[in-house]
Amino acid sequence: MNQPAPARTVAQQQTVTPGDYVIYRDARRYWSGQNDHTYLAQASYGAFNEAGRTIDLVRVPSGERITNAPLLYMRRLDPSEAMADIDNAPLDSDGLKSAALTWLRAHIPTGRP
Repeated sequence: MNQPAPARTVAQQQTVTPGDYVIYRDARRYWSGQNDHTYLAQASYGAFNEAGRTIDLVRVPSGERITNAPLLYMRRLDPSEAMADIDNAPLDSDGLKSAALTWLRAHIPTGRP
């Protein structure tokens, strides 16, 4: 029996705008087996190059600049990813689950007038 060839995976180019946070993988370091190849970065303002195929990044928190980082090696971090755990975290010992309610409880006086 002939098995069909596996489908080829093609990386899709994504939209990254200045100010977005991304996870960036330095392909050269990754493929050569070096450590410290994947990290958090922020897209620089006005730094798109080569018809939008690369962008300059600023590594977080060091501030190191990465020039001409290929968009194919980064994944945009959606703000909801960073905030989802806050809304679901058990932050209060008496059962409040919402971060917003916990914050309100901590900042609103408990005594009655």
